[in-house]
Amino acid sequence: MSRERIERLRLARPWTVGLVWMAIITVFVLARLVLAADGDVSRFVVAGEVHTDAEAVPVHLHVFDGGGYDGQFYWRLAVDPTDIRMPIAYGVRLDNDFRAGRIAYPVAAWGVSFGSADRVAVALVLVNIVAMGVLAWAGAAIARLNGRAAWWGLLVVSATGLVFSLSRDLTEIVMAGGVVVGIAVLQARRSWWLAAMAWSIAALSHEQSLFVVGAYAAWRCWGHVTARTRPVADDLVWVLPMVAFVAWQVTVARQVGSWPVLASGEASVGAPFVGIGREVLEAARGNASVRELPAVPQLLVATTIVVAAVRSRSGIEAGARWLIGMLAIGALLAVCLSYNVWVGPADLRQMVLLPIIAGIVLVTSKRPINPIVTWVVAGGWVLTAGIRVMVI
Repeated sequence: MSRERIERLRLARPWTVGLVWMAIITVFVLARLVLAADGDVSRFVVAGEVHTDAEAVPVHLHVFDGGGYDGQFYWRLAVDPTDIRMPIAYGVRLDNDFRAGRIAYPVAAWGVSFGSADRVAVALVLVNIVAMGVLAWAGAAIARLNGRAAWWGLLVVSATGLVFSLSRDLTEIVMAGGVVVGIAVLQARRSWWLAAMAWSIAALSHEQSLFVVGAYAAWRCWGHVTARTRPVADDLVWVLPMVAFVAWQVTVARQVGSWPVLASGEASVGAPFVGIGREVLEAARGNASVRELPAVPQLLVATTIVVAAVRSRSGIEAGARWLIGMLAIGALLAVCLSYNVWVGPADLRQMVLLPIIAGIVLVTSKRPINPIVTWVVAGGWVLTAGIRVMVI
């Protein structure tokens, strides 16, 4: 490759990286549609007969034997996001109140489908493809802001959990997009309301994003305390997402009778290392199913990028030290996930934000990135994508 071409690649703009990544993701989706879904995009929803009545669904929706997966509940909300009071509607029974708390992704799909149930299955996939492109653009923007080639931003989008979320119409990609766009805006020191809007979308996508907002809030508040200053407009970056989250939680609670976030945390959080330790032990004993085995190399990939990020923390400038706090809180939450969350094939979507934040720390740090990290992360993504192309 000529020096001129190498230089052109190095100077690529963030939007170029976003478009290229979106094209790669589109190829993956088309391959999965043909090979795993037999040309039926509604199979991405993974609706199951336990929660979905094929005869009551108003449009074609492939229904598998068994319980299905979480995408069926987001499909149900995307058909009509204003109807969260009835546990059973459009042939789908919501299994838990916390589903309605993650409303941003279904609302986006509802908007893309123009409220048509016929187009919801396609809209759910399209929203995630675009969100992946936005995520790559934001990661590339962070890399450029810190003096690196924009392509380093792909470290931010290579979490294996994102592949799983894309494969089954789940909400983590929209959440991650909101989180990373907000961080990119903060690092660029642009208008605070753009970051607040991005983080509000993340908070309304998945409660997991609150540790990011909370870490930044703690850093800002500590700064005010030590400097004896008063809050300013920039503090609305973390205030507004929390207000949006609480407001929606109250809205849902008034209609369904319970707080969604409490229903989620009850089954998801446990004592440190108990859940993840049990999952690793089951795999070591040979008790894990074939579909669960990829979790072991995926966990090694996530550990590699997190360790690399921790080692590079000394290269983070004072103004971005809140990223280290995010990384620490994310790691703590990951090891506190219950076995109920770990069991089953999910490609580490349970802790999807941890490798994403680790990638941001790596590209923000002034220390060089070990090429081994990039190869390990790329290998994990290819492994996961290869599996998801072949199986639902």
